[in-house]
Amino acid sequence: MMVAFAGLLACAAPVRGQTKPPDDGLPEIADVIAAHRAVRGWVSTFEIPLPEEASARLAIRGAQGACVILRSEGRVVGLGTAIMGGELDVRRAAARAMGDVLSDAAVAGLPEGLRGAMGPQLCVEVEAAGAMIPTVAGSFAEFAARLEPGLDGLAIRRGRQWAARFPAQLRATNSAGRAETLMPGLALELGLTAAGFRKLLEDGALAFYLFRTIDLAQAAPDAAPLATHRGDTIVEDSSVTKRSIQQFADALALHVLGTRLGGEDGAAPFPAAPDAPLLRGLAGAYQPVADRYDPPVAPPAEQALGALALARHAAAPGVDGSIAREAIDAAAELLRELERPAPSVADHQPGADELVAAAVTILAADALPPSRVDARIAALSDAAAAMLARLPEAIEPAHAEAARLTAPARAVIAAAWSRRLLRAPATVEAARVRAAIDAAWEAAAETERVALLPWIGWAEIDWADATGGPIARAGELEALRALLWASQIRSGEREPARDLLGGFALRSEGITWAGAASTKPGAWLAAAMRDPRLTPPDAAMPEAARCLRAVRFLMQLSVREELLWSCRRPERAIGGLRSALWDNEQAPAAQAMGLLAAAELLTSLETLESRDKR
Repeated sequence: MMVAFAGLLACAAPVRGQTKPPDDGLPEIADVIAAHRAVRGWVSTFEIPLPEEASARLAIRGAQGACVILRSEGRVVGLGTAIMGGELDVRRAAARAMGDVLSDAAVAGLPEGLRGAMGPQLCVEVEAAGAMIPTVAGSFAEFAARLEPGLDGLAIRRGRQWAARFPAQLRATNSAGRAETLMPGLALELGLTAAGFRKLLEDGALAFYLFRTIDLAQAAPDAAPLATHRGDTIVEDSSVTKRSIQQFADALALHVLGTRLGGEDGAAPFPAAPDAPLLRGLAGAYQPVADRYDPPVAPPAEQALGALALARHAAAPGVDGSIAREAIDAAAELLRELERPAPSVADHQPGADELVAAAVTILAADALPPSRVDARIAALSDAAAAMLARLPEAIEPAHAEAARLTAPARAVIAAAWSRRLLRAPATVEAARVRAAIDAAWEAAAETERVALLPWIGWAEIDWADATGGPIARAGELEALRALLWASQIRSGEREPARDLLGGFALRSEGITWAGAASTKPGAWLAAAMRDPRLTPPDAAMPEAARCLRAVRFLMQLSVREELLWSCRRPERAIGGLRSALWDNEQAPAAQAMGLLAAAELLTSLETLESRDKR
């Protein structure tokens, strides 16, 4: 079995059943390459031919429009589009993008002699629209729901007037998943107010179209254009190995470490006003388009979750030793910087967020090596446990105080109590822990229990280990696992879904997609595959193969070197997980859960390899 398992890691099965995609009415790629070459030349000299000149006419067979985006070190400084104008579309889009550059505040401030030198320093992206596909929709919201985010462009026609948004344009503004926000701008381009737009919608006087594109972008001003898929390149199954998973985990850990505020050196991912108090902990969600963190500081539960993830990463086999040491130091410091839970006084009623933060704090403190748990961290964990202990019945669904706790919050609390039972059995009653776990299960409908992961799974394992009995609700866990594997996006689906392979599917209006929510079940499934009570030895190989596909998707979600050309501040974005393949927001919880998923998978792979050697 050792040889077979090693082979599985070395070369996960390539995508099968996928050859050249069928003709979707896309433009001729050779013509798009020629158009990119022409625009590159125009931008380099910052001169563009007059419309009547022959060089201004670029015939792209099958194209219905063009989008040109110009970037300076990842920042969009020019964007122009043109649609249904024939051979002059590329020229018009390029002229508008170059006009934007000249009006950009940073460029306008340069001496006139330097403005002309800007052109050779800009990266050029050219996107050509394919066939306009008529789409029947009774409202703009219904139309927007039909878009496959990041892949579909949209166009609206009113008589001979057109308004369109290209996929690259939507990705550059991070609005590909929020098409409903486009209505005011489209209305304006059609000469309408928002009210007039809605009236014509109701009267059926507007026609809707979707279109696909060929997109060519440059990673550097002197680089050859690269054909992108949703603005990215595909992470192939064959590239997912134990070593590449370790590298992925290390890059993600470095990203999390890079969002720390304050610290001994006073470093921070964004500048503070001179008189502002020093911020500490982890920054909030990073918004790459705006280059800001919102909120500036992540809430306590996410701070504790980051500490838990860093501690688990440091213990994962094969990760970089220096990164592991930095991760342990940061995890301990993050816990020390957390505010202590409110004292156990009768008049204090902790809110749901406080309770979740307390529960994750217990788990994070436990994940640290015993030598790193100083008196301050131990006191913090004890205070968190005392806060939870003040809820003798509040986790019961029928209890009045429990109304404010969601089912996932109950699962986190149950996981903390189970870990407390395992590590310090004298501090918590076993019967009460079991009641908390069962209450979390019952608080969610069967179809919604995926939201309890990974916490409910970890709670069940710790309960079984603490009591020496079987996993009490193994049947429910197995049902969850079967549901997840049935929802995993697999090969054999149509070509545009290749970048989604391995993710856990969500569906809306017939569109299949996946996002950072895949980290939560991924963390649980990776842990479950090494527990023989949940995964018999003869089932380990299939489970490993599925988990490798799941981590392939997380790698696809990550900001890799191949994506840095589109990042305004590459050093802040690299290694982080995007919310979706078309949404570049990097939320702290997604980073932490992705790091936990990678750490659990590396631990399981090591466990299974060791088991094979015996």
